[in-house]
Amino acid sequence: MKIKVLYIFFLLFFALAREGFTCTEGDKKQPQSQPKASSQLTSVCSGLADKLKSTKYELVSLSSEYVGEEQGKSRMKEFFVQYLKEDELLPYRVFITSEGSFVNYQKRKWDTVAGASLLGEAMYVLRDNGDIIVSNRIQEGRFHHSSLGGGKPVACAGTIRIENGKLTLVTNESGHYKPGRKQLDQMIERLRELGVNTKGVRVRLIERGKHIETSLKK
Repeated sequence: MKIKVLYIFFLLFFALAREGFTCTEGDKKQPQSQPKASSQLTSVCSGLADKLKSTKYELVSLSSEYVGEEQGKSRMKEFFVQYLKEDELLPYRVFITSEGSFVNYQKRKWDTVAGASLLGEAMYVLRDNGDIIVSNRIQEGRFHHSSLGGGKPVACAGTIRIENGKLTLVTNESGHYKPGRKQLDQMIERLRELGVNTKGVRVRLIERGKHIETSLKK
């Protein structure tokens, strides 16, 4: 009997102690601070989601021999490369019309054939946010793919051929970034997302020193 009484007393004491732990000052409960913690958790989760969204691509970094080139401090000692700032990118940015044509910010059709320095091709980078930056200009030791990417990791880099607003060729040819098959696939997929008809577009893949050229079937 004594054991049962002690057991009941213990349970009652435990229940009161537990109630006293969760409540203070009468009926005022500590969990009132819970919404703040919940809000903080929501904020953290939201930030994580934004981060994951912004890094949906598998990025490739600038090759080590070019690191510091914007200050003339890379292994390529003769290089002093211009890195474009965010507010300088607009003239180089590609926009896609509802018909799938490439135009610039002034709504003029892109054409890499006229005035291009790469035999009708221009250099491009696909940024980590999905923007495509193109330039007909290239200058050895002064203006390269890294100029368009600002020296930061990119989703792809290579050359592109656009004739009167129509895409005809895309490659992964970039000595500064050396992107692989994965990055070129990302570029092609991004073009399709933007509404570009890639059927029949020539693709030139540089892989293990070999040039593999084909045409897209869709």
